[in-house]
Amino acid sequence: MNLSFDTVIVGSGVGGAAVAAALCSDGSFTDGAVLVVDAGAGRDERAGHDERAGRDERAGHDERAGRDERAGPAESEDREGSAGRNGTFVGTRFSDVYPTASSIGSGISSPLMSRRARPVWRMESAVSALKHLMDITRADALFSKKGILKLALSEEQAAHFKDAAGKWPVYGQWIDTMDAGRRWPAIHAPFGALHVSEGTSVSLPAWSEHLIRYATSRGAHCMTDARMLSWTERGPKITVRIRVGRGKNGRIEGIDTSRLILALGADYLRFAELAALNLHPIKGQWALVECPHFEDDVIPVSGAGYVVEEKRIIDEKPFGGQKQFSGQKRFGGQKQTKDSPGLSLGSTFEHAYRHLRTDRGSLSGMISNAAQMIPAVEQSRVLASGAAIRVTVPGIRLPMVGPLRRDSNVWIFTGLGSKGILMAPMLALELPDYFSDPGSIPKEIRVTYRL
Repeated sequence: MNLSFDTVIVGSGVGGAAVAAALCSDGSFTDGAVLVVDAGAGRDERAGHDERAGRDERAGHDERAGRDERAGPAESEDREGSAGRNGTFVGTRFSDVYPTASSIGSGISSPLMSRRARPVWRMESAVSALKHLMDITRADALFSKKGILKLALSEEQAAHFKDAAGKWPVYGQWIDTMDAGRRWPAIHAPFGALHVSEGTSVSLPAWSEHLIRYATSRGAHCMTDARMLSWTERGPKITVRIRVGRGKNGRIEGIDTSRLILALGADYLRFAELAALNLHPIKGQWALVECPHFEDDVIPVSGAGYVVEEKRIIDEKPFGGQKQFSGQKRFGGQKQTKDSPGLSLGSTFEHAYRHLRTDRGSLSGMISNAAQMIPAVEQSRVLASGAAIRVTVPGIRLPMVGPLRRDSNVWIFTGLGSKGILMAPMLALELPDYFSDPGSIPKEIRVTYRL
């Protein structure tokens, strides 16, 4: 007999975790109504950080990505690959391959984006929703309070930043070169900077896990080390087949639900029905380097890439007991301390790629870019590196949310790209309204397919 839940969420990155937390904060979802399924949601389950680093089906980045002959919404064949040590820099550990961008280190969130510092889509609502989700989940300690320092790279860009500060002073303030040097002596800002005071940074794994722990404290179940194989929708009933565990210890289970939410990230390419969506995977590499000695914490910086100071994570359990479930690995509590294991540098945007490993040229380029903003980084030793996949909607670069078909209860929640920290809370909190009236989904983010 299959297990049964009102709503099943597949994927526990920033998107899926935000959906779980938002639904469980809504009084209409009863205890035990929500199940989160993920193949490797915990920090120690970052897929392929060792011998699986060459796995092609993770993001469909080989010639199989767009094949139409894969029958039905079922999993494609697993193919194991191998990857040796990343010998790019002396002292680096294994080059990590992450299943989603939510599995990497810290990310930044800025309501004023692009080279001209223009507002993100629905800026006020997005900023408000992030603060609300932080508040109800008591996640304030995970986030930087310093804002984001967006460095101008030319006089022309400085003019755009000054214009943005004039139009949206609540969100960003112009800082001239001399003032920037006094306030942040470690940072090189020859053309000045835009201080995005409503910007922030956070460890993506810590934020995702925190949201999942909040959801489980509100009655949700979480099943990790469980990979979706397929789904079948017949009328109001959806049956999801999952594989729990790996290797000889793995087993197949069925789950019945009335609503399936797919927050798969790049894993959408494993399923023929989803591979036709108007989505585009982008490879991004990152590096963790030794943190130079600074008199004060480093403000998150963006411009030629980004630099974010990592915060060491220790265990804490802010929500009490967890719902233990078949195949579940308990999420440990998280708390940030002042100790810094290093600086996260990022990130590349690679639209065409042949593998998901890091490479010497990209790592050197990220360090060079970071040194333009924080010169001391040039002498820092690389501690770790990795690559992950962001999923975007070509052209508009906005998320994609909604049912796969007009009469379907299988929903997609994806395309967050580099805006997941800011966009996911707003859309997740609005999901119950979208469920009631799919026509209320903004046209800009509705599900579309490639022609």
